Parts: sequence; C-alpha cells; structure tokens
Amino acid sequence: MIDTIKIACPLEGKPQELINRTESPFIWNTFKWTPMFNGHQELSFYKAKFKNLDLKLYQDKLIVVNSLHKLYLGNNYMPFTYGQVIKALLLLNHHLPLDVYQGEVKRLSFGVVIKEHPESIYNQWLFHLGKPWLPMQSGNKMYGAKFYLTDYQIKGYNKTTQVQKQSALVIPENLFRFEIDNAKTKVLNNATNNVGIYKVRDILEYSKYQKLGDVLLRKFSQIEKQPQLQLSSLNIKEKRLVASMQNYQIKESIKKQHFDSYKNDKKKYNQIQKIHADNYYQEHVFQKLKTAVKYSINN
Repeated sequence: MIDTIKIACPLEGKPQELINRTESPFIWNTFKWTPMFNGHQELSFYKAKFKNLDLKLYQDKLIVVNSLHKLYLGNNYMPFTYGQVIKALLLLNHHLPLDVYQGEVKRLSFGVVIKEHPESIYNQWLFHLGKPWLPMQSGNKMYGAKFYLTDYQIKGYNKTTQVQKQSALVIPENLFRFEIDNAKTKVLNNATNNVGIYKVRDILEYSKYQKLGDVLLRKFSQIEKQPQLQLSSLNIKEKRLVASMQNYQIKESIKKQHFDSYKNDKKKYNQIQKIHADNYYQEHVFQKLKTAVKYSINN
C-alpha cells in the first residue's frame, strides 16, 4: 500500500567532506556522494543512490526519496503488504548510516492495484471536493485521471499502460491503480484523517497502517461520479439540471453567483441520483479496492 516516501533523517555523525563543503565527489559509508550546485554555482547539497532511492545530504539531514514499494519488490504493480513494508524499512535501516526509524516523514504516497478496466472507472469521475480531474498522459496517450489538491493529489490510472511505457514489460491483464500521491503529513494528521504518522517508526504501528487504508477508501468514496442515469425516465427540466451539475464551469458559476439556487439544485440532483442512478459498477470497484486494502493490512 505504501509507495513513494520522502523522509528526513537527522545525521548522527557528519562526514568531514560535508562539514568542509567539499566540491568534489567523495565516498562515505560505501555511497558515492556527488556535489550539486545551484544556478549561482554555489554548493547546494550532495546526492547519491541506493538502488532506486534518491539520497541527499543537506545541512544536518539525510533526505531519502522514492518508491519503498519498488525498493523491496522491484515494481509497484504487485501487492505491497504491511509485513513487506516492515521488511523494506529494515533493509533501508541496515544500509543507511543512521537510525531510519527516527526520520521525519515529509510526504507519503499510498495506493492499491486491482484487476479492472481503468478507463471504465475514471471516465465516470467528475469532481473531488469541487475540483475536476486532469488527464495523466504519456506522450499523446492518456492513461489516467488526476485531481490536484493543495497538499496531495489523487490518481486513478492504467497501471498496465504505465508499466509498459516505463519498462517495456507487458502485463497480460488490465490493472487499475488508485493512489493518494505526495501527501504532506499535515493531511494525514488533520482532524478528519487523524492517522498519526509523523516519524518513520509510526509506519510500523499496525493501527496507523490501518488508518492509511481507511483514508484511501474514503477518498475514493468522496470522488463525485457521473451517475448512470436512465435519461428516458427524466423530464426535460431534470435533464437540464443534470447537465448543468455535471458541467464544471456552469456548476461553479451558479455556485458563485447564485448560491441559494445552487443549494436547491444540488439537493434535487442528489434526489435524482438516489432514485434513478445505477451505481452498481462503482460500488463493485469500491469493494475490490476494499479487498485489496484489507489484503495489504493483514499480510
């Protein structure tokens, strides 16, 4: 379930080259550290690699960024479970010259993959918290949908297509990945989510890992989907109402300029959905996601 991480670990002992601000590459704890300079040619930080992870020495911290999922499994389309997360962090702690578990979690991505036709899912998405999604593209080919929120993003996309584009690996089935991407810790720890992840050691707590799964499923439920309506059962006034509520620009214009009318329209729109919509498919997808989350938590 956990994928990309960004953690900042306090250095327990600085290399002399960092103290002296050496402008040449050096070896420290088996890693080759390369100096990086800003636009003014001033030394900014040192970078190194550990498998797929990007390491950065900056001031008194070691910053680690990239996919924990790929570090352990070599990909992020297979299930990544709670037990495997623990082993991946143990591996990371063994190879880095510090106590990883004391590191501060800056950002976190987490998600699951299910066997389902991706386009059939995200093509029914409309808004999340009033915002429309934008297409995820590789070249000229669209392969997913992404909501850009202030402190995180939500992605739903064709994992089969992405893997083939990135690694030329052909997966003989349709895979859909749903993911909370690049979430700041303040999102995870606000009054609504209340996950309680601040340090890397918090990820090891089973109850907090469970809460991550709850957040993932709640975000999917919050996405406003296009109702599969039997339009022939609606009168002309109801059809016009549905059209206006599913058009982002019109909906937002009514909301801003005629808020009382918007509230009434929204109430009527919800009633139409309740009576006339067939949401079986999205409920079917939700149950599959729920099963995938449960598997990740319990293994």
